[in-house]
This record gives sequence, structure tokens and C-alpha cells, in this order.
Amino acid sequence: MTNPPTPTVAQDTTAAPPPDLTPAQTVAWLLDAFVEGVPGVTHALVASKDGLTLLASSNVAKDWADTVSAALCGYASLAASTPGPTGTKQHARQIAIEFDDHLFVAMASGVRQHAAFSHRPSAEGTVETVLGVHTETAADLGLIGYEMRKLIKRFPQRMTTPVRQELAGAFPGSAHADLR
Repeated sequence: MTNPPTPTVAQDTTAAPPPDLTPAQTVAWLLDAFVEGVPGVTHALVASKDGLTLLASSNVAKDWADTVSAALCGYASLAASTPGPTGTKQHARQIAIEFDDHLFVAMASGVRQHAAFSHRPSAEGTVETVLGVHTETAADLGLIGYEMRKLIKRFPQRMTTPVRQELAGAFPGSAHADLR
């Protein structure tokens, strides 16, 4: 028995979040609305391009999100390192991976959206972010990509994270410890 095809019409995903939410709560609300409103989407998360989970839909367990974020970092690095047919490296717009039981789609989601698939932090000292979405295997990837782009346009000003700085002495015995 096969699963029926996933409907290809999303619910209205442009509803405004409640006005009293913090920026992080707003993005979390948008992720939940995305998962609930786009047919075939099962989970969504936002990670820094260096592999840390920033936010996830409410149905995502933290440990699982951390594992997916680390993998997402690897996918983004591969995308940034892959030359095109002419031998030049172009910015990847999205990554789609098909598994036996789901599809995984990733898109750059920060202010400089292509930069999440780049190896360089921004001149402003920020690390870009990546939106990762898990879907059912029968999901319409065209619709998913369209809805992901709509979602990303709703939160780019919130989707960078400062570059982490190493603190001298933070880890006694490490090469960066203050050994006075």
C-alpha cells in the first residue's frame, strides 16, 4: 500500500506572529506555522553555518536538532566547495537530499543569504544561518522551496549570529589558556 500524494497547496503561511514576542520567539513561531501550514513538512530548524542549532520547530528534540545542525554544517561546506561544470565555484541556493523515508532541504537564511554556503564570515563579524527542513517523501519540492523562500524573507534581519570569540583562560590546560 502506498501513501496518498501530499496535497500541493499550502495553508496561509503569511499570518503575523503575536506582537509581544521576542525576536527568537517570533522565529520559533514562524517555524511552527511553517511546519503546520506547508503540506509534507515534518520538521524545521535554523542553524548557524558552523553547525549550532539556533531554533527549531516545537516538535524537534534538542539532541536530534543538534545532530541535524552538525550535518547541515557539513552539507553547507560541501556545497561551498563544489565547483560547477566550468570549474568556478558559484553560491549554492539550496541543497536537497533524498533519503528512503524523508527528504531534507536546506537553504541559506541570513541577511547575505548565499553566504551560508560560503567559507568566510561576514565583514560585520557575523556567521550566517541555514534553514533545514525535513519532509515526507511524497512532498512537492517545488512548493517546499517556494514556501521556504517566503519564510526566509520574513526573518533575515534576525538570522545572523555573532562570530564566537575564544576567551583566554576559559579552558584551563588548553592551548588558549592564560599561563602566567
